[in-house]
Amino acid sequence: MVNFLPAFYGVCGRGFVIGNDGLPLYKFLLSPWKTRVRLAIQLLDLIDHLINSSSEWELIILKFDFNSFYVTSNGQLVLKNIDDLVIIDKTQTNADEYEPPVSACNDKCLSEIFELKSLCKEPTFRPYSHVMFLIACTNILSDENDRKEEQDKNIEGMGLLHDPVGQQSHYVSEFLTRCIHEESFGARIATVKKFRHILKQML
Repeated sequence: MVNFLPAFYGVCGRGFVIGNDGLPLYKFLLSPWKTRVRLAIQLLDLIDHLINSSSEWELIILKFDFNSFYVTSNGQLVLKNIDDLVIIDKTQTNADEYEPPVSACNDKCLSEIFELKSLCKEPTFRPYSHVMFLIACTNILSDENDRKEEQDKNIEGMGLLHDPVGQQSHYVSEFLTRCIHEESFGARIATVKKFRHILKQML
């Protein structure tokens, strides 16, 4: 996890100093295909790590766009602002109040569960942490960037995985579509697992 976070240099009073030694992610939109694939894999791996690295805690990133990350000189993707992280205590879920989700979670669901009041309701929010994959696929990886504010739009609407090349390039559009538009609950997680495998084969 440390590799994904900016370097911490110290704190004085209410202020703290963290590193920001790299280029914004959007600067890599015109990089060679394999460079962009490596960054996409890192992004998906980061989300998986936030969700699954601990049996007690889960981290949620509330903001996802090209301006949320930078890339170091050695190609490491780093979260720019740790203020965007929200900590969820998995052990506090009230089983008596919890109703397992049964339907897909897409745009409408996303807008509802990311309301501030929902973040305090573990049973409501935690099963839907996979929407971080939805945000990543929509706002960064694909060309479907309707949610971006004007100043955040990338070059000509490009996503990080625009113009794929290679023998398995035809899978990219298919997997991104399935990541963005989940057909049934749990399908997005299965899609991303396969997608990460396909991307690694492209390197």
